[in-house]
Amino acid sequence: MPDHDQAAAILPEKPPLHLRLGLIGRRNLSKAGASLDAAALRAMRLCAGALRQVGGQRGAYHRPGPWHFTAITALAEGADQRLAGLWLQQCDVGADGADDIDIVQRLEVVLPFAPDGYAGTMSAKAAAAMREFCGKADSLLELADRNPTAELDPTDVAEKRFRDQRYAALADIIVRQADIVLALWDGAPNVDLGGTSHLISRALRDGVPVLWLDIETSALRLLLPREQPIGDVLLAAKQAAPLPKNEAVALAAVIQALAPALDPLWQPQGQGQGSATPHQAGKADARAELDRFFNRPETGPARSSASPYSLLLWLTGSLVKQASGEAITRQWLGRWPGLRLECDGVRKRFAEMPQKEAWHWWHFPSEAENAWGHADAAATALGHLYRSSYVTIFVLGALAVLVGLFGVPLKEYKAAAVALELLLLLLAGGIFLHQKRCRVHERFMHLRGMAEAFRPAFMLMPLGLAGRRMRRNAADWPVWLMQAHVAAAGLPRARLDAARLREVAEAMRQHVVENQLGYHRQNAARMHLLDHALERLAQSLVALAVLAALAYLAAYSICGKAMVAPFAGWLTLLLAGMPALAGALAAIRYHGDFERFSNRSERTAAALEYLAAELRQYTEAMATEATHPADPFGTLRDILLALEKVLLKDVRDWNFVYRVRHTPEPA
Repeated sequence: MPDHDQAAAILPEKPPLHLRLGLIGRRNLSKAGASLDAAALRAMRLCAGALRQVGGQRGAYHRPGPWHFTAITALAEGADQRLAGLWLQQCDVGADGADDIDIVQRLEVVLPFAPDGYAGTMSAKAAAAMREFCGKADSLLELADRNPTAELDPTDVAEKRFRDQRYAALADIIVRQADIVLALWDGAPNVDLGGTSHLISRALRDGVPVLWLDIETSALRLLLPREQPIGDVLLAAKQAAPLPKNEAVALAAVIQALAPALDPLWQPQGQGQGSATPHQAGKADARAELDRFFNRPETGPARSSASPYSLLLWLTGSLVKQASGEAITRQWLGRWPGLRLECDGVRKRFAEMPQKEAWHWWHFPSEAENAWGHADAAATALGHLYRSSYVTIFVLGALAVLVGLFGVPLKEYKAAAVALELLLLLLAGGIFLHQKRCRVHERFMHLRGMAEAFRPAFMLMPLGLAGRRMRRNAADWPVWLMQAHVAAAGLPRARLDAARLREVAEAMRQHVVENQLGYHRQNAARMHLLDHALERLAQSLVALAVLAALAYLAAYSICGKAMVAPFAGWLTLLLAGMPALAGALAAIRYHGDFERFSNRSERTAAALEYLAAELRQYTEAMATEATHPADPFGTLRDILLALEKVLLKDVRDWNFVYRVRHTPEPA
């Protein structure tokens, strides 16, 4: 294992326990049944019961303190305000259960327009209620970049389009923020984007369960997302039977629906530990990895000892830095990496960010920042170890062959050569067994995946687009941990007017896009140079063996057997040893797949350059009101979501290659 800077290591904090409930529904409640409110309260209490039960079972993985049960609503006229009123006035989720469990209710509000503009889209009574609820909200996010016209003209296509897009964006925020959605719905489809049926369909397609409360019959149904949402998800969901009146049975169904969001050790039904794949550990492995992550300071070092992999980059002249537009130039024996390698890149970038910058208002939680930095540092150190291990194993295997062959020309040292060969093989085997016992590859994959998943969450948080938005596989604890921290942040308390959107765009360009662009440019250059150097070196070794064979044959034909016999042993060494070393270099190339990763980084860098230009153009357009886009929030949202896709696609490609590249056995 690399040496770790223990003094700089900080144990990551456990995430607080949160459950987030989206409140949506129809505007027209004229057909509402008499028992609608009682059924809505039942749905809320079922969710609270699930929070209480999962928290009681998995409390060891959450931060001590109160648990938070948060409702998210847009306060539209009708169902939204009715559910918000029930939430604030009557729904005491802490009334049942153990006395020592403190569940804190919170209300978060996201408005599609500034309050004054939003008030113009509803009745005076509803507008007054909306303002009252906003005053009681724990967090209020206003999309205040543009207001709608006072009255919607049916012939105004542009205004109709703007409103539809804004309500669709609002639905996206609620779905991304919610762990489960409570919908007052009559079962009829909506024509407009952002309506109740549109939001329910979006939630089910994104993996968010929905508690559908029928407006007319007050029947409560639990709609579960399908693994592969194909076709009309609403039509299939409407076939669901109402939840049983037996509270224990209904609670068990809600717990099962919420388990992927709340339970770090969750596994799908029918998938036990025995069926876990190498990259999907069972519950026991997930528990061990969680305990290691929270309790072992050496998994998050600030610095790690220099590794054979870094030495390989240095020896091949691949430790280069490439700026935009510069040609790739190899630096043979150039900049020495040093004996200690930096591992805390994320922590350092956070430390360098001025804490009083205007864009820092959205409050990226310190616990999430700490967990992100810890995962990044641990993944960097484990990456050094993993890459160095396969490089060392391949090189030791080739050296063992080469050393053993020295016993052919130097017969008097044959015993020493055999002993040294055995030592090299044992050393390679020891490295392999150490890697397997410590599960270095699996830990590296988990922690790097978690660290990279934090970055899109960080950039989407100021627009309210973060949350538990990634589906989980069985016992995928890194995804659970990242999303638990992000969900705890909730909606930012902010007024997203034109000036603030401009600040966000510039901050994301500087601190996300430019940072990743620099990394991928450098990585593309390094991987290309390394692959090319290993290829040429392997070819040179094979050519050397061929030349040695040709020289021997020429000498044999000209001088005869007697003259070349003394060199036969050395010829054997060259003919067998050089191809063995070439094979080791080829194995390193194959295992590292450097050319593929170079091409991948080039593609990612090209996409990032395009998005950097888009953000720069957006920032310039937002400088004056006359050049604002028609939908400033929607335009920035689209750019950041495109950036999220680029970053996640890069991570998926990396994961696709490396998840099957375990540390190789000595061969």
